[in-house]
Amino acid sequence: MTRITTLLTGCALALFAAPCFAQTVELCASKEAKRGADNAAFAANFSEEQVSAAPVGASVSRPNGVEITTTADGGVASLRIGGALATNIHCDGDYQVARTGVWSVTVSAPLNEGASSDGKLANLDGLGNSMAGEFGYRRLIVRARADVDTTKLEELCDDAWKNTAAGKAGTQRADGECDEGQVEDWDKRVLPTFRKELWGENPSAKVWGVSGKVGQEGFEYYDPATLDKLSDHKTGWSAKLYYAYKPLFQNRLFTFQYEHQRAWEGQEDKILCPVGGPTSACVKGAPGKPKGVDKDLFSVDFRQRDNDKAFSVTLTYDAANEVAAIGLPIYLTSEDKSGLVGGIRFDWRSDTNESTVAIFMAKPLDFNLP
Repeated sequence: MTRITTLLTGCALALFAAPCFAQTVELCASKEAKRGADNAAFAANFSEEQVSAAPVGASVSRPNGVEITTTADGGVASLRIGGALATNIHCDGDYQVARTGVWSVTVSAPLNEGASSDGKLANLDGLGNSMAGEFGYRRLIVRARADVDTTKLEELCDDAWKNTAAGKAGTQRADGECDEGQVEDWDKRVLPTFRKELWGENPSAKVWGVSGKVGQEGFEYYDPATLDKLSDHKTGWSAKLYYAYKPLFQNRLFTFQYEHQRAWEGQEDKILCPVGGPTSACVKGAPGKPKGVDKDLFSVDFRQRDNDKAFSVTLTYDAANEVAAIGLPIYLTSEDKSGLVGGIRFDWRSDTNESTVAIFMAKPLDFNLP
C-alpha cells in the first residue's frame, strides 16, 4: 500500500508542476510564417503520436501514460506524466524546423516486493525492480515544408474523393474535410503525392534526450553463520543519454542509447544448513548482503507500427560486465475508444541464459498539459 501511495504522490506532484510551463512560438519572418508554424507544430504532434508504440518506461514514448507489467511471480506499475515546453521555429530555405522541448516524470514500483528473481524481467535494468523516480527531458526536432499550397492540397483531395463510392455517385465532398487519414481511406494512390505536397521532400523527426533516475530496492538474505533472516534496502541511480530518428512518413523509430547505472543485486539463492544441525533446519535464500554493481548499457531499439499492430526490438549490451540482452514487446491490442494498449513482452539475457514472458496493459493519459 505504501508503494501505491508513493506512486500516486509522484503523479500529483507532476500535475501541480505542469501549469508552470508555458508554450511559445517564434515565427519566421515570411508571408507563410503562420501557415508554416501551424504545419510544423502539427508535425511535432504527429511524430509524438507515431512513436507512442512503446512501454511507458521507454525513453521515447508518449509523455503521459500508466502501465502494469506482470510476470509469473511479480510485476511493476509505472506512471509517466509530462508535457511540452516551448516550440521554437526557424527558417531553413523552403523548410521550417520546429524544436519542441518535452519534460517527463516517471514513477514506478514493484507490485510484489518479495518477488523472487524468477518474477523479474530477464533484462539488464538493475533498477527494474526498484521503487524509483525518473526525470527526463527530450528535444523533438521536426523538419517540414514552410510554404504549403492549400489549393494544390484541395485538388489532391478531390482526386482521391472521386475514387470513393460516394464520389463516383456524384456526391460532393464536404468543404474543408480532408487530411492525410482521409486521403488514405479514399485512395491510397494519391497519398504519397499529398504528403509530398504537405510536408516536402524527406521530412523527418529527430529526438535527443537525457534523464536521471533514483531507485530503492529491498533485499532479504540470511546470515550464513547463524541463519538469521535479515533485510536491507539499497539505493541505486542511473544517468541516460539517447538519440532517435524517425522518417515522418513511416511509423518506425530508431533509438540509440547509453546508460550508466549504479545498481544492487541480491546473491543467488542457496540451500543453507546449520553446522551439525538437522536438515529440517535448512533454509533457502541469499547467503549474504546484496552486492553493488556498475553497468554501462549500450542499446539499439527499433519500433514498427502498422495501424493497430506494433512491436519493438531492443538489443542491449552491458560493456562493464560483458552481458547481452534482447527485449521484444508485441502489442496485441491497440488504442480504441477506451485507449487501452496491451500485449506480451519477451526478454532474454546471455549470462544466465534466462528468459521471461510478461503481460502488460497500458493506457495513454491526457491531462491537457501545455
